[in-house]
Amino acid sequence: MLVKNVVSWTAMIHGYAKIGDLEESLQHFSQMRKENVNANSTTFAIMLDACAEFGRRREGTQIHGLVIAMGFEQDIFLANTLIVMYYRVDNMYDDRKMLDAMSRRDAVSWNSLINGYVEQDKIEEACALFYSIPEKDVISWTSMVMGFSKRGWTDESISLFELMPQKDDVSWTAIISGLVHNGKLEIACQWFSKMVKEGIKLNPLVISSMLSALASLAILKEGMQMHACVVKMGLDSNIFILSSLISMYSKRGNLSEACQIFSSIRTSKIVTINSMITTFAQHSLAQEAFDLFRKMQGDGQMLNEITFLTILTACSRSGLVKEGNNYFNSMRSVHGIEPGPDHYTCMVDLFGRAGLLQEALNLINSIPDGPHSAAWGALLSATGQHSNCNLAKFASHKFFELEPKNATPYAVLSKNFMALLG
Repeated sequence: MLVKNVVSWTAMIHGYAKIGDLEESLQHFSQMRKENVNANSTTFAIMLDACAEFGRRREGTQIHGLVIAMGFEQDIFLANTLIVMYYRVDNMYDDRKMLDAMSRRDAVSWNSLINGYVEQDKIEEACALFYSIPEKDVISWTSMVMGFSKRGWTDESISLFELMPQKDDVSWTAIISGLVHNGKLEIACQWFSKMVKEGIKLNPLVISSMLSALASLAILKEGMQMHACVVKMGLDSNIFILSSLISMYSKRGNLSEACQIFSSIRTSKIVTINSMITTFAQHSLAQEAFDLFRKMQGDGQMLNEITFLTILTACSRSGLVKEGNNYFNSMRSVHGIEPGPDHYTCMVDLFGRAGLLQEALNLINSIPDGPHSAAWGALLSATGQHSNCNLAKFASHKFFELEPKNATPYAVLSKNFMALLG
């Protein structure tokens, strides 16, 4: 290329950002400036988006400085991009300062900040801002419905949803999926019926949520009707819906239908493979789970935290301690995946079911960020299976330290002592 201008430089920067190569994007951005080619608002927006995507707060802040130095601070599009960047790199303080400094604000500005507060679980701040802003649109309302649901405030989310002057399929999906997430399954079904009656277009996310609800409610007939609806709507190739269908049939004991759906997928994605491994785990088919796991590796599929959680669950359900230990240890050493709380809890459950209570206790004490209540709960459950009252009392004490209002340990201890007396 004989002449490089801002358009060609920006195209190169954008290309590297799209393939996830932030370092090349940064180098090209730096080289562009060295060659005295001034960035425009599009260039800055691309770089800020890339910094947000990779959590690069320092570089994002430096680019913000350039935005100001080059006189773009009053560009409302860039200002909104900066708000998104700051909340995605976990800096809501700078985000609020950014908004306050803007001479002009639009609905996108307010919505970006509300969404940032919701994503960081700062629901009180989001709520205060929501009720103070001069203009609200369907996105503002939907963000707050999602925020209330995220906190488990289902009554508040329903009340707010009912007050919405306008609703679209996204807002309907937010209220229904929020209810499903919080275990209000019957209420979610009622709202879904209202959505259908009002002629709101169904989307894959709301269908996936409803399939999950119907599976948990053991309403297979309605689930099968939903499956037929999926086929009629031409959504039977959507991986999230397929994953939910596999899960639904598995939970209801229809393994053959779950396997048939999985086999019909031409190119399996990680989400459907994880669902199928979970299905095998639920039915204590550890060998089938292992075979699918190995096939994933052979096909070059990228394993994730959920993949390992499903395979560890399969080991736990089948009492395969050695295999579970190998998979758990390979997470960090082979795949570079740091085990999370759920992985540790699953391993405690595996050791506990096998009667290896000391190994389970040692593992709990090795958790990097300290033991959590779920791990102590898994150990407590195991002490009941193996009649170890001393360890049960110890695990109960530790559980209560973390969750003093949870009465579960009382029930387990009572059951343990009754078993000894009986």
